[in-house]
Amino acid sequence: MAMKKAFLPEITYMRGLCMLGVIGIH
Repeated sequence: MAMKKAFLPEITYMRGLCMLGVIGIH
């Protein structure tokens, strides 16, 4: 459970970077 809690923010962070990258490219 603790690992999952620490892993979720990383996914959100990476998704945010991907979204910013897509917006930057387009």
